[in-house]
Amino acid sequence: MKKSKTNAVKSRTVVFAFALALMAPGIAAAEPDPKTEKAESASEAPAKELESVDAAPPARPLQLLYVAPDRGKPVKPTGGATRGSDKKIPLKFALTPDHVGQTVSAQPSLFWYLDRIPDTSMRIEFTLFDQASDEPEVEAALAAPERVGIQRIRLADYGVELKPGAEYEWSVTLVVDPEKRSKDVVVTGWIDRIEESGQLATRLESESGKRAAAIYAEEGIWYDSFAALNDQIDGNPGDANLRTQRVEVLRQVGLDQVAADAER
Repeated sequence: MKKSKTNAVKSRTVVFAFALALMAPGIAAAEPDPKTEKAESASEAPAKELESVDAAPPARPLQLLYVAPDRGKPVKPTGGATRGSDKKIPLKFALTPDHVGQTVSAQPSLFWYLDRIPDTSMRIEFTLFDQASDEPEVEAALAAPERVGIQRIRLADYGVELKPGAEYEWSVTLVVDPEKRSKDVVVTGWIDRIEESGQLATRLESESGKRAAAIYAEEGIWYDSFAALNDQIDGNPGDANLRTQRVEVLRQVGLDQVAADAER
């Protein structure tokens, strides 16, 4: 009897050991293999690198470089008007290059700048002269600016068109004392309307509209370039790159003081 019990125990022990032997490979397979993990990580790395390589590059910011026209007229004094010792008088500038600026538009925009709102007793006048005529094309009072900084005059508002090949002088006058016009503060600019070249027309048609300001600048068309740039800024007031480009192009034509103020 003892012998049969002993044999039974031995049989159960053998069966249990055999069962463990069968289960062992499964247990080992369930444990992670460090070598396999490393291999899988290594195989995933190139895919991530490829994703970064295939990603589209960020859009290039607008780069604007004004190139003065070869046929530019002789340099003329422009822009800056001093206020003397009276700090109540705004400082004004005509936003033009140091030569006769060009346009291909019949009714371009003209830009000027002032650093403070003038006193309500001061009047502001705008005048446009064809250099071949003694009579002004426009002689009008400007509305008092609502803010300091860059101001815009649209010739379309006055119903006047520039003639191709004609040179014009324009000015903005701050009348400090109507009884003493010698105290007037005047800034002056010159503009010349030219015909649009085939090259310019092709570039404007084939390239992105966002490049218009840069295209005009590269072709030496100051007034249309600056107008296009300001149109973009008005449409995208939060675009810091556009404002930076305006600062840079003002510096390119020597309007450093205006550029410094516009940068603030």
